[in-house]
Amino acid sequence: MKPVFNFLLMSFVSIAMCISCNGNEDPVRPDDPPIIIDVPVDPEFPTNPQDIDTEGSVVVKFGNQAATIINPFESMGVTITCQAANVVVQSTTTDTITYILTGSTPEGSLKIYSDTPFELIMNGLDIIHSNDPALNIQSHKRVAVTLVKGTSNRLVGGMGFISESDSEDMKAAFFSEGQLVFSGEGSLTAISRYRHAICSDNYIRINGGTITIPISANDGLHANEFIEINDGKVDINSMGDGMDSEGYVLITGGSILITTTGDKSHGIKSVTETTIRTSGDIEINVEGDASKAFKCGGDMLVSQGILNLTTSGNACYDESEGETSSASGIKCSGNFLLNGGSIEINSSGMGGKGINVGGTITINNGELAVTTKGDEYKQSNDNTKAKAIKNDGDLTINGGLIYAYCKTDNAIDTKGSLTITGGTVIGVGNAASKKGLACGKTFKISGGTLVGVGGASGSPTASACTQYVVNYSGAISQNSFFAIASSAGKNIMTYQAPYTSSKAFILFSSPDLVRNSVYTISSNGSVAGGSSFWGLYDGATYTGGTSVATFTISAMVTNVN
Repeated sequence: MKPVFNFLLMSFVSIAMCISCNGNEDPVRPDDPPIIIDVPVDPEFPTNPQDIDTEGSVVVKFGNQAATIINPFESMGVTITCQAANVVVQSTTTDTITYILTGSTPEGSLKIYSDTPFELIMNGLDIIHSNDPALNIQSHKRVAVTLVKGTSNRLVGGMGFISESDSEDMKAAFFSEGQLVFSGEGSLTAISRYRHAICSDNYIRINGGTITIPISANDGLHANEFIEINDGKVDINSMGDGMDSEGYVLITGGSILITTTGDKSHGIKSVTETTIRTSGDIEINVEGDASKAFKCGGDMLVSQGILNLTTSGNACYDESEGETSSASGIKCSGNFLLNGGSIEINSSGMGGKGINVGGTITINNGELAVTTKGDEYKQSNDNTKAKAIKNDGDLTINGGLIYAYCKTDNAIDTKGSLTITGGTVIGVGNAASKKGLACGKTFKISGGTLVGVGGASGSPTASACTQYVVNYSGAISQNSFFAIASSAGKNIMTYQAPYTSSKAFILFSSPDLVRNSVYTISSNGSVAGGSSFWGLYDGATYTGGTSVATFTISAMVTNVN
């Protein structure tokens, strides 16, 4: 999907105005002309309608230049008019009406006004419109959208909405004033050449089906209240945000694949909190400057799921806001809590951040691996450095597997206190002068296994620690093994060096370190068996090598040269 999307952008995109760092406001301000995409739409779209029961339902079947309508509720307050293949429904009944939509039209639309909730059954529907939304729900009531199993459905919006007025909103190829709830086992493809692909001025909930947005001029999914994904499959390519909720985001199931290309175009954006507790996969790739895979205005919780997040854009300075904004895998203005699941973040842009949190970070369980390889972003007004994990509050690790690597700066960097009570933590900072783990206040270690590597050393607060720490300084060679063993021959740590340095600092802590015991550090040996977590081996046998130091644990923090 992604190569095709990029080809379309390079070959067929005409942009009225490309607004860097300002393309996601809704509605679009008059002085900010929106992006319009002139992209060809394949007229051949197999819909595969199924043989379903239509009794007691309104049936709208679209044809090339007209629509055929069966309306058993005409005398009950459901009025349907049709001009060519443009259908308008006016419903004043108090009954819940089911509309079965089928057929194909290269120039048509459906608009519905309704005083009560209703159901749309898409049974092989294909609507394309050149100047307006393909499907426009001007009702504030709940709309249940069922995608019939085995069918493919498509909605393609126009390049500019000529019918838009102050009295009627229309912001997407599929727009609804009311709630949108998707279910079923069929598929829906929505293409936006102007504004969003699917938008509700209330909420969007996906309980099933496959929602595909191959290209969107702005957001893929946009909701004014909240977005919930409980099941199904969502695949989005957008120039704006993949999902944009002006309230919260809740993901409890399904699989999600998102690619965004615009500057400050985020994968999943929420104004309040974001909660992830899904057994499915979430893969997000954001390419624009200052774009975030997740941008959360409140707290963020991850308790289950497999998240794979990639950012490649650089930081950028926003003159209107007077500050620099970085690309991030996760940007959370509130607190971030990891209770389970797996998160992998890769950042390659200048000044990029893996996780950037305004409040506290708490990790109780799960697996987290963050790699940042970008250089420092330098601008005359403001500079910003790349970080793997950064936050302004306290950072507490009680369990889980955590790996953080930053090529050019500190890997784990908190302005508050850093507390490690359990889990396995590896932080690898810049080899020349930066730290694997850094904090602005108290650095407390009371449990877990910790390895910090860098050109400088983090400084645990000895008076706060209850688990012994070794701070070694010496030469290491990339991919060679570095080991610590007790005088009785028990292997305490085996670690494969991430790079070569003539004077590296390795900070190590483990429950196996015992006061007044003697230990030997050796390097360049060989390893057999066991398992590795980013170079830290568990259950392996280390043999050979050269002894580089012998030391005795005589204080809470022991320095070894």
